[in-house]
Amino acid sequence: MTTGTRGVVLVGHGGIPKDCPQELVTRLKRLEAQRRAAKKMPSQEELELDQKIRRWPRTKATDPYQSGLEALGAVLRPHLNGALFAMAYNEFCAPTLEEAVEDLVKQGATSIIVLTTMF
Repeated sequence: MTTGTRGVVLVGHGGIPKDCPQELVTRLKRLEAQRRAAKKMPSQEELELDQKIRRWPRTKATDPYQSGLEALGAVLRPHLNGALFAMAYNEFCAPTLEEAVEDLVKQGATSIIVLTTMF
């Protein structure tokens, strides 16, 4: 019996980089609230703002949350017995959980465990 290729995704909440303009985040949150209230799909503007914030350049100084999650991932990875590994973020940072899972599947993962830091 073959077990397939395992994958593990470590998911963190995600943070806003310190140098990201606050008006971008305010606009995104306003659009999200309006969409949820109207029970609609995200607008193109909301999707573009979300991607702009998620893809904002980051350093340890501008996003200590991301660097902390990466440090946790570096400690975890050697203990995964060769499983494929990815990290993901719930919001404000890339990649998303969906993107990380898609990447592991493309690498050959046939089963994926999702670990979250959000307890």
